[in-house]
Amino acid sequence: MKRFKIQFLVSTAALSLSAAGCKDLLNEQPRSIYEPGFFQTERGVQGGLTSMYAHLRDIYGNAYYYNATLTGTDEVTYGRDADENFLAMDLSGRAALNANNSRADALWGSAFPNINTASGVIK
Repeated sequence: MKRFKIQFLVSTAALSLSAAGCKDLLNEQPRSIYEPGFFQTERGVQGGLTSMYAHLRDIYGNAYYYNATLTGTDEVTYGRDADENFLAMDLSGRAALNANNSRADALWGSAFPNINTASGVIK
């Protein structure tokens, strides 16, 4: 019985190692990102340009974009129903601006992928 268990474990380990070396598992097919070869065709360039609209929606449809770029100017100020993030970005001195209440990342988190896609389209 002990010999059977050892033989079973050895054969299972050998089978596992041989399955892990399959070449098909190593071929990368990027589906959620654009790789440089994608923009070599007209269809790829059109797809890249079209995808940039989704990022624009993230930027201009997000209140934190306006908070990071307009709050504190003569055009926009803190509203009563806004959260502390807007009060701090108002730069009126009523709240301390720090990394916890400044949402500048909301703008750049959406802008950098769009900039990267635009660079790929231009090249």
